[in-house]
Amino acid sequence: MGALRPPVIIAVGGLDPSGGAGLAADVLAASSLGVHVAPVAAVITVQDTRGSMYIRPVEPWVLGAQIHRVISDLGANVVKTGALGNASNIAIVADYVEEYSVKLVVDTVWETGSGNPLVEDTSAYIGALRSRLIPLADVVTLNAYEASRLTDKHVASYSDAVSAARFVVERLGARTAVVKGGHLETRSTTVHDVVYDSEIGELALAHPRLTSCTKGLHGTGCTFASAIAAGLALGLSRIEAIKLAEEVVYDAIRFAKDIGSGRCPITPDAHVRRKAALLNALSNVRRALDHLLDNSELLVDFVPEVGTNIAEIIPGADNINDAAGIAGRVVRAGRRLIAAGCPWPGGSSHMARLAIAASKLDYSIRAAGNLVYDKRLVRAAKALGLSIYRARREEEPSRLEGTTMQWLVRRAYEELGEVPRIIYDTGAPGKEAMIRILGSSAVEVAGLMVRLALIAQRK
Repeated sequence: MGALRPPVIIAVGGLDPSGGAGLAADVLAASSLGVHVAPVAAVITVQDTRGSMYIRPVEPWVLGAQIHRVISDLGANVVKTGALGNASNIAIVADYVEEYSVKLVVDTVWETGSGNPLVEDTSAYIGALRSRLIPLADVVTLNAYEASRLTDKHVASYSDAVSAARFVVERLGARTAVVKGGHLETRSTTVHDVVYDSEIGELALAHPRLTSCTKGLHGTGCTFASAIAAGLALGLSRIEAIKLAEEVVYDAIRFAKDIGSGRCPITPDAHVRRKAALLNALSNVRRALDHLLDNSELLVDFVPEVGTNIAEIIPGADNINDAAGIAGRVVRAGRRLIAAGCPWPGGSSHMARLAIAASKLDYSIRAAGNLVYDKRLVRAAKALGLSIYRARREEEPSRLEGTTMQWLVRRAYEELGEVPRIIYDTGAPGKEAMIRILGSSAVEVAGLMVRLALIAQRK
């Protein structure tokens, strides 16, 4: 097998020493999609999660020399720009884009999310964006504030965003413009990103509004634009690349990091980390399932009427699609156990919800499984020295469907001061008595289930 030859993009922007935005985000987001990223520094900043304290644009000849050496050696499919520092640096980038006829993605950023400047002269910078860079752009990305400044029209609603995106395409010359909806109609639970394309016209892309960090987010714009650039380099159309970037940013926000005292840095490569973690969880559930089936004789008397399942969640999980479980559960077939389905993402809603609820209180908990309630199993758990909590289902308040697991974990935590390894109840009208086992992995939970059954039968 020979060395790989991935597409190359050049990311030109600011160096953020906190690692949350700028070139750091560009490299993580785009490289996670399979392209090689050449980071070219246009601005040196002194900043952290609270904002920028000092900026210094590199000299135009230094910027030009960086681009020249990279593009003449590596080649490049796409150039993506972030903060360039001043109008002179905009001109340098424009010259190289024209000379080499590469695709261009422009993130129209000139200040941090905290409102600190990233350029020397904002008015001159915006003027140069309008006249030199945006007319060459395949895709331009803007937030509501940037759209307002570039179009000289206040952008606060969806219709305002459509008008602004259309202005950037039809008046300023970009092929496609995206006005991001994060700052539009902020009371809505849905975010609408507005796309206006020179060929297909208006398009709205909707996704749920996320509140992963109440302090605000750091790095969303850089991640979005660089993911678009990566998509273009991989041969996607402009619209396909934008849709891919939407998915990348959605996961990046979901798994934002609560570090620093300011805005939370998002995780630009979270989408690929999530897939890798889910694949690992599926592998663990597969191993756990094999262990259960290999010990059918021990377990068959302890399988509930509704069946047994095991789920393992990924770090930071917040819904059942972030978990692997056994689709169809493990059920009794005479005196042996069979799997009614295979390990699959979202394969166990109840055990996934239990593990998610537990992990929010104890990060070491990643998996859950269930057996039927049996006094012998409870005695076995005590013999193993496991922490145990008995839930009284008759005390459960009337709630929406799907909240029982959260209630069980919360009640146990409130009474014990910790998340126990065993939560059981003796049933209620219409509810089968159940023992739930929590652990750090599906393999550990399956091992505990077998050990409990072995000890219970010996007793």
